[in-house]
Amino acid sequence: MSELSPATPTMASEKQETSFIMSGSMNWEPVRRRLLGADIKDALRAATELRERIEIVHTAEFPLMLSALLPAFSSILAHRTTPNPDTTTDDHKLRNVVLEIICRMPSNEVLRPHAPHLVAVALDILNRDFEENALLASRIIFDLYKVYRTLPQDYVQPYLDFVQNAYRKLPTSVQRNFLFPALAASEPQAKSNSDLDFSAIMDEKETPSKSPVATPGKELKTPDKEREESSGSSPPTATPGASQSAATTPGPATPATLSSLSISKLPTSPVARLSPRSNSSFRVLTECPLIVMLMFQLYPKFLRGNIPGLINVMMESLALRAPPIQSITQKNEFLDSNGKRLYFSRCRELVAAQAKTLSFLTYLLRGFSNDLKPYEDRLASNVVALMSTCPREFISTRKELLVATRHLLNSEFRNGFFRHVDALLDERVLIGSHHRYSEQTILRPLGYTTLSDLVHHVRSLLTMVQMSKVVSMFSRVLHDSSTTLPISTQYTAVRTLLSIVDIVFHNKERDPQIGRDILVRILKTLVDKLGALKSYRISFQQGGVEESDKNKLSTKNVGNDSAQITKLPLPPSSDPSESLRDLKSMIRAIVVGHKTLIWYINNYRVQRDKEKIDNAPPRIGANEEVASAMLKITRTEHALIDRFIVLAFPCMKCLKEEDPFKEKDVNKTPSTPDQYRDALTYFAAAFTTLDGYDLRRTLGRRLDLLVDAIMEDSIAIVIPRHLLAANAATSLDFCTMLLDFLVERIDNLVVTRPHDIYFVPAAPSSGISEIERLENLSGHMGDSSAEKDEEVKQRSTAYLLLFERVLKSLSTFPGNERALRPHLKTIVSTCVGSSMEKSEFTMDNHCMLLRYIFRSISAGKFEESYKELLPLIPTVLNGLFRILRSTDDEILSNIIIELLLTIPARLSSLLPHMNLLLRVITRALESTSGDLVNLGYVMSSYFHLRQNDDLSNHFLQITYLGVLGRQSES
Repeated sequence: MSELSPATPTMASEKQETSFIMSGSMNWEPVRRRLLGADIKDALRAATELRERIEIVHTAEFPLMLSALLPAFSSILAHRTTPNPDTTTDDHKLRNVVLEIICRMPSNEVLRPHAPHLVAVALDILNRDFEENALLASRIIFDLYKVYRTLPQDYVQPYLDFVQNAYRKLPTSVQRNFLFPALAASEPQAKSNSDLDFSAIMDEKETPSKSPVATPGKELKTPDKEREESSGSSPPTATPGASQSAATTPGPATPATLSSLSISKLPTSPVARLSPRSNSSFRVLTECPLIVMLMFQLYPKFLRGNIPGLINVMMESLALRAPPIQSITQKNEFLDSNGKRLYFSRCRELVAAQAKTLSFLTYLLRGFSNDLKPYEDRLASNVVALMSTCPREFISTRKELLVATRHLLNSEFRNGFFRHVDALLDERVLIGSHHRYSEQTILRPLGYTTLSDLVHHVRSLLTMVQMSKVVSMFSRVLHDSSTTLPISTQYTAVRTLLSIVDIVFHNKERDPQIGRDILVRILKTLVDKLGALKSYRISFQQGGVEESDKNKLSTKNVGNDSAQITKLPLPPSSDPSESLRDLKSMIRAIVVGHKTLIWYINNYRVQRDKEKIDNAPPRIGANEEVASAMLKITRTEHALIDRFIVLAFPCMKCLKEEDPFKEKDVNKTPSTPDQYRDALTYFAAAFTTLDGYDLRRTLGRRLDLLVDAIMEDSIAIVIPRHLLAANAATSLDFCTMLLDFLVERIDNLVVTRPHDIYFVPAAPSSGISEIERLENLSGHMGDSSAEKDEEVKQRSTAYLLLFERVLKSLSTFPGNERALRPHLKTIVSTCVGSSMEKSEFTMDNHCMLLRYIFRSISAGKFEESYKELLPLIPTVLNGLFRILRSTDDEILSNIIIELLLTIPARLSSLLPHMNLLLRVITRALESTSGDLVNLGYVMSSYFHLRQNDDLSNHFLQITYLGVLGRQSES
């Protein structure tokens, strides 16, 4: 420990003894004597040495230290020294060091007996002292009440009285803190600090000043704006980590903030620093709401008696504003850089105190809403005004304002914000700047979420101009290229855009084009977002997302749109499971939202006609893209829907990915296949509102993507199933275009294809030898043949499933038979021909397709289809019977027998072929399949009823007896 030269030998011996004591002796008496001695400077040195060795409070000597030094600390704070606004005096420094030592004491059981006394000392400091020491006293009170929750309640009401008095005097404090003499630069020293009568200054009665204070009704200027308008130099912008300290640490040469009557007594030395009184300090007031909240939680009986008064003075304090810097300067006077720095620092301190006050009021919303109800409009206005005046770099204060605003929006006090929508739609008010400064990045998610809550509550009251602003802002959020916005915030943007489409659809604007354009803009925004998500594939390896995937998030060009869209923001520290969950939620929301959007765009004209709105006539010479409000879907909208189809299929694949870091809970959340199936159902539902022309122009052009999706996962068959079962019109239109597509590619039903011919590429000019090249080529052909066979099987199965869904739709909507009839001959002849062309007769998809066709037409009794197939009956019967006689496959034989006995035709048309059919009936009756036996009996009974000659009856009886005899023998 450093030692100063003593004035006397006695003092030197005491210092040496003190040094020994501080090194481990348990004798605290010399330290106590130095603290209470006549030499203030020596007492300050002793206290400073003790503060530097403060770790001793965590040892066994802490009880001895308390018993020896705590009375000395109390004497110093109560009698030995007096509060002094000059921070350079020894009195102020000694009091500050002692309070800092008390703050650093551990709140354990050793300190518990002394806690009431320390609260009393801190409360006395809070009432009599100045800013810096009052801040330490506030910290002591909060820490003691937080740890020792059974402290006497004798000091609760005095503290609450101090807080109410500080709020009551806040208007005067604002005036005094922003007086020009209190902010102006110091002149050469005219009077020594020792000549000042500080007691007179402290005891002086506070009188209101004539310094102007901005009111909420006037236009407010933020300190950022005033920096730009002022001619002096401005302080550097604080970083997010240092913004709080920058806001609360004054400059080294800032004069006192006292009333105008005291200005003449202030020291003019540039090194002097005069602190404001505790009840006039914005920084002290900032600490009060949290302590009051803690006391109300510990002692609820003080609530009812103090809440009305606190609410009144706090609401008045929220309306106060710092005066503009131009109104402070007088004629021929100006503030230097230190004065401006002090002005902006106090602006930040005032806003911080008001933000804490607002947080306390939101804490009272649930229990004391009736007391706050008269201030509903003023509360919202003050919140918006505080956001406008809060400095851009003061991140923590703006965050508190946003959190308080969210609490208000989720309560019955939200109505007050309805008239401030335009102000909050300005990012300069909401988050401090529309530019992406680094310090604003942590506020953007909270700011946009708060704005989303506001839009959700006021969307029915917004005008089309405001709706356009909402779409513009949240479209930028959705397409943000930075990595500062989490996926959850972009998901919030999607929900916000989709929440306003109903209001836009029912708008009453005379110009119908405004609403139509907004709907199309939302559609384009969501489609573009799908384009960004398409390029992103989440792959989890060792609990995280691959870095290569993070860097490849920019959207590639999709369709005719050559613009770069966005990057999917994924903060490096984000939870992979949470990111995957948010990504799935966003994709599902976009797919579901397209159903509503496409319906609204398609029916926008109908809605306007239904409500009989007097629409403004379109501009002369405008084409359909400019004046499309009263038209059906335009070419541009067709292109957007087409892009949606192209992008939705790969994006919905993400819904199938399992989360490897989350345990499955089938009772609470739907499984991954269910999520994928639901998304496919909503995707199909989006096209059920389109007519045949629009359906063919959109989904009809992308049926190959549907086939690919079914090849990859058979769950995708829910799309054609939903469209074919939606309604009669949609089912017929989709059935027609799907059959056109399938019949044109009916050759894809072939399961196996020959691979006898290969095209060998030309030999390279240099490299491996010819023998090695042919060996490599041979291996490659074998691998490619296996892969190609598997792909052919998957494609054949997909086409068969689509044919099956089309034919099954005939039972629900018999009108779909009109779509099948033109293709019936082609399908049947192709299937029979393909089955007969094979060298080895085996079960294939052509036989299955014939089975589906015969069953569907026979069950519906479609006369027109019977007539269509009548010319093909001889060919079909003979061809199928040839296959039956040539195959030994029991499964194929049973299917051929079923086809021969269920061919869709009237019995009169089959009589010429009775000889062939009776042979088939015999095979059916001999079959081991119960269904075929029943079918054989049914067909024979039909023939029996239709035939009247004895020869036929005799032939039938012989056939039956022979079959029955063979069955009995077996």
